[in-house]
Amino acid sequence: MQTGWIVAALFAVTVPMFLGRAWLACGDHIGTRLTGVHDDLAAWLAAGQIAFIIFRAFALLILQAERGQNALRDQLERDWLTGALNRAGLDRIAGTLTGRHAPRRLAVMMLDVDRFKTLNDAQGHAAGDAALRTLADIAHETLGKHGHLVRCGGDEFLGLLPDVPADQAGAIANRIASQFARTMTQYCPSDSAPSVSIGLIEDHARQPLADLIARADQAMYRAKGDRRRTSEPYSRAA
Repeated sequence: MQTGWIVAALFAVTVPMFLGRAWLACGDHIGTRLTGVHDDLAAWLAAGQIAFIIFRAFALLILQAERGQNALRDQLERDWLTGALNRAGLDRIAGTLTGRHAPRRLAVMMLDVDRFKTLNDAQGHAAGDAALRTLADIAHETLGKHGHLVRCGGDEFLGLLPDVPADQAGAIANRIASQFARTMTQYCPSDSAPSVSIGLIEDHARQPLADLIARADQAMYRAKGDRRRTSEPYSRAA
């Protein structure tokens, strides 16, 4: 982004120089040589234009290199199957939670696919991969552009929602679980269709992220047990 502003500034500086040269040409103050022959102003304008054109070319090369570097970093931080962040991406996000513009509160949810092994055994790993991609797509859309989705490994995902109240985070968890269940019943028998259990924690963002994740993980395992007695798809840690 900074290089982009530099390129824009170089273009902005060059335009008046070309306009100045055009004005001098209209007044017959520029000769046939590159730097002009009639006065020093034409020569300085020509030299300045050449210099800024060279600077612009270098800036464009740097901008293209930055784009390639950002694209490579994004690939390194993404899970190839689901498009969610991986551990490297989680480390980068964790750094933003402790910086100058860090959020005051953080909602953390741990998501785990129920009956995932049964799906793999019955329909093959391709069906399991499709279920993971479906959950990731639903979670990405529901979390929104300010939320972050991380694949922790296997069929477990982590959702991070900066400055989202607990009640709102609970509503988001319910939407993810209900939409995933509806989607899966279209392709699997209702009694064996995969579902998702979600553990939710909302607390001060200044606390160690590892502690918040551990608490959300415990709440997720409670949610798995609670689903035998209630239809609530998530458990909120105290």
